[in-house]
Amino acid sequence: MGFGLPAEGRGDRDDRGTCVAEVMQTSVYTVTTDTLAAAAERLAAQNDIHHLLVLDEGNLGGIVCENDLRQANRTGLVSSCMKTPVYCIGPRTTIKQAADLMQENRVGALPIVVDGMLVGMVTRGDLRQAGLVSEDLGGPVCSACKGEHHVRVDPHAGGVAFCFECLGPVETRALTD
Repeated sequence: MGFGLPAEGRGDRDDRGTCVAEVMQTSVYTVTTDTLAAAAERLAAQNDIHHLLVLDEGNLGGIVCENDLRQANRTGLVSSCMKTPVYCIGPRTTIKQAADLMQENRVGALPIVVDGMLVGMVTRGDLRQAGLVSEDLGGPVCSACKGEHHVRVDPHAGGVAFCFECLGPVETRALTD
């Protein structure tokens, strides 16, 4: 189906700890590979979400986040800025296993699949709300806004971590519009 992992995913069964089924989002937004980046960005903004799953001929083909869309050519297609492969997990995966998989693959969201069917998604924010701390999630938190998306440690600012928005993104749209 185009998933990065088998339907039941890595770490599907572990009776210790909270499972992602307890913290996952069940309302998941999708776009298709031929959706315009600007339309996908509007959808994310209007629904206050950070990640959209991308369908390619009905199958999960990629994932895109707000930052990918902000940096994309506004008249370009989502397929040009989506990330692949998509790493999927099963609902009985523990939140710690999900955090480890996110850290290993440098992703911020994992779709949750049962028998080849998408049943939800878990994000770093969901894991943080479930009680995992930044060290468990493997990524820095923005010093200014406490955000966790696209945070980078700036060696020129004494190793302080800032997200894309707080750093003030390089305006690439003027070149692509």
